Amino acid sequence: MTTKTQLMTVITTLVLVAGITYLPSVAAHTDTGNFGFFTSGTQQLCYSTSAFNYMKYEGSTGQGTAVKTQIRYGESEVSDNTDMNLSETTSCSGYQSWVSSYYDSDADKAAKTSYLYTTLGNEYKYIEFNNNSARDWKANGNCNTATTDLSNIANHEFGHYAGSGHQSGGASHTMMGASCDSGYSSIKSADITYINGKY
Repeated sequence: MTTKTQLMTVITTLVLVAGITYLPSVAAHTDTGNFGFFTSGTQQLCYSTSAFNYMKYEGSTGQGTAVKTQIRYGESEVSDNTDMNLSETTSCSGYQSWVSSYYDSDADKAAKTSYLYTTLGNEYKYIEFNNNSARDWKANGNCNTATTDLSNIANHEFGHYAGSGHQSGGASHTMMGASCDSGYSSIKSADITYINGKY
């Protein structure tokens, strides 16, 4: 682990333990490689409802609970269809996985998932959704910035959480295309086979 990564890990942990919902910027996904695989397929995640309040959802902010519900559809898509067992935890302290929001001045950037961190024997990742007000998240949307389907993007990000990088093959083949498409709407057999091959 580089000194920069160690420093970011320490800062992130101090921020989370202090109860602040902002997470430092972490590596966004790329078109090659993977995001690291957990030693165990059973993982618990902390959800920052207060951070979700900053996201514009169906035209307004302050809807953290509704946002969380939509995001957790992505958790279920992976957990219900693969050998991963994902769940929410409310015991949130120390080094653990978080789902939160962040601000990016580029509203076209929807979300990002970090690579796998390992600190003091704990493995964790961060999933963050852009809370730029130009992006209006929807329960039933599409890939456009102003009408983005939140659960579809969550499906894709939880694929990264499971360790999958971007895949080729088109919308009928994978929910892990490098650019948002109709394939993001549900996990595909190729995604399931890939994830199950790692857990």
